[in-house]
Amino acid sequence: MERQLLNCYRPNMKRFFPILLLSILSFTACRTAKVKDPLDVKPNESIVFGRLILISRKPIPDKKTIAILFNETILGTRGVSLDDSGYFCIKLPIGKNPLAQIEFAQYSIHLINIEKGYISMNIKEANKVYYAGDITVDLSNQSTVKTKTLGLLSSIAAEKKLPAKPTTTIQAAQSTVDHFRKIFPNNKKEITTKLIRVRQE
Repeated sequence: MERQLLNCYRPNMKRFFPILLLSILSFTACRTAKVKDPLDVKPNESIVFGRLILISRKPIPDKKTIAILFNETILGTRGVSLDDSGYFCIKLPIGKNPLAQIEFAQYSIHLINIEKGYISMNIKEANKVYYAGDITVDLSNQSTVKTKTLGLLSSIAAEKKLPAKPTTTIQAAQSTVDHFRKIFPNNKKEITTKLIRVRQE
């Protein structure tokens, strides 16, 4: 599934970014675990939410072009796009769920694979709501795969590159928990803070 973007050297930014956004959102939608209702989970799943702050060499104009993928990079189904403030909410299965890939758009789409197990969310119980923290990932010194299309071929190209171990910090912020409660006011499940883990080298 390939989605051709604009084939021009200097794109008109007002027209270009909506197309980039549509490409990322539509591709991610095909493999998404985005949460619409915290009660709508399978017997082996829990809800995980948080906020991602991505540092790159150049500013990312629209946070909604940022997407994260857990567990698998090519045939993965656990992906979600951020909202316009960088928040995410996703359904993950019981067990270890490594952050596998980050996607974002500037003048083109950038993909970077994360070394397996470097950043990981371990889910021990189903039907829970976990706050994974506010996650800051510094990609300013990392090499990414650049593409004008987002799909199987671009994922394979990213797979050929050495996976990254970007500098990552995690902190808890009450504002992120409050944001979740605002988005899902009818949620009755207890929110458990379980910060996503970054492997110490």
